[in-house]
Amino acid sequence: MCFSRSIVFFMLSAVSFAATVTLSSPPTENGLKAAPKTPEGVMEPADVDGKPAWRCLPGTSAGKFCYVTVTDTAMKNGAAPSVKFSITYYDEGSGELAVEYDSLDAAKIPGAFKHIHLAALGDSKTWKTADVTIGDARFGGRCNGNDFRIYMPKDVNIAFSSISVTAITISPEEKLAAMKKLGEDKKEKQRQFIAQLPAGSTGLFDEPYVPNPKNSPVPGSQQNLDLFVPPGDGPHPLVIYIHGGGWHSGAKGIGMAPPYVAAGLAFATLNYRLTVDAPFPAQIEDCIAALGWLRANAGRLHLDRNRIGVSGHSAGAHLAALLAVTGGDSVFKTGAGNFPPVQAAALMSGPFDLGRERGNWPKTMFAWNPNDKFCKTFFTNGSYEEPFAQWASPSSYVRGGLPPMLIIHGGKDTTVPLEQARTFADALTQAGNQVTFRIAPEAGHSLPADANSESLQFFKEKLFTK
Repeated sequence: MCFSRSIVFFMLSAVSFAATVTLSSPPTENGLKAAPKTPEGVMEPADVDGKPAWRCLPGTSAGKFCYVTVTDTAMKNGAAPSVKFSITYYDEGSGELAVEYDSLDAAKIPGAFKHIHLAALGDSKTWKTADVTIGDARFGGRCNGNDFRIYMPKDVNIAFSSISVTAITISPEEKLAAMKKLGEDKKEKQRQFIAQLPAGSTGLFDEPYVPNPKNSPVPGSQQNLDLFVPPGDGPHPLVIYIHGGGWHSGAKGIGMAPPYVAAGLAFATLNYRLTVDAPFPAQIEDCIAALGWLRANAGRLHLDRNRIGVSGHSAGAHLAALLAVTGGDSVFKTGAGNFPPVQAAALMSGPFDLGRERGNWPKTMFAWNPNDKFCKTFFTNGSYEEPFAQWASPSSYVRGGLPPMLIIHGGKDTTVPLEQARTFADALTQAGNQVTFRIAPEAGHSLPADANSESLQFFKEKLFTK
């Protein structure tokens, strides 16, 4: 039986605002604060079917998110793990409406959202309310600085009239049933994903590449990866994708894997320690450990340890670039020793010289500004020092004999300056390396879909030629 313990309720009112706004400092009411992500999460007040609401504007990525923070201290940091989400939305379009939240699940690293289905959009053109109950809410501000987010399809401009979170008491039997269903749902989604791949493909989900932190070459790290391998004995060339998120948030995702596997490339994506848990160089140490694990297990996984490419976006591009320019060196040596060079790298929207124009970048969650709290967590001592910036910068290790690289950057990127990519590409070229540098003129920090297609083609050209 469920008993209501405390209620937190937030009404999204369109009356107080007369213009389109980005809710970076939104109205707070009864314990919730909404902060839609920009640019995909920009919202505007609207009257929808006679009801005041907030409507999301068109997005440019795979989906849009409305980020929400729980400000009621009685529900923070796991104090009220059992909660019910209740969201009133205007049902139009098709696709999934979901809640992704900061979880107590030990397998979820900081910044990784736990996904739970809320409703299937049915284009009924009516107002509906959807509820979902969970038993593992953390609400510790670990999701891009927020506690949960509402996911909506990219092509549907969903309108909300209210968002509520209610703390409840769930019986042990109900909690067990809820957790069992979550596990079953996860396995079913994994099965469906594998079914999208060519027949005979194999997959590993949440495989620990540092299984025991006490005996690990990277002390304190217990991370995992997903791997998808084409059919046949191979050995198959491998592409490792590293997620972005300003080093402080984000998690591995599998959505990019199908076209790679269909092209005959194995595809891995990994989690790494975030700066909320450990400052740099923990992030690159974990990436090196993942690369080492994949190489060590290449035989049984049907991978070619001598044909490996790395890729990443934003902070992930920074880490992928470090792998590409320091392979064979001892710059970031872990207990596993030096690591062999990779054979190719595709880098999108990445920062490559962390000391360049220090303090002059825009003040965003990612931007390299000494007053930005997320940047401060990147540094070992919490301060911005030039020697550290040079040590952590891929540009510091440019020399001849590096693997071929593809660098793509948005011409209108206001998060990471375009000059970061241009200067890095120029330095690589001057050192005699093979570099393809492309500017997406109208793109911001998020790149258009053809950037992924270009990356795939790049890896096919570089990794299928021994």
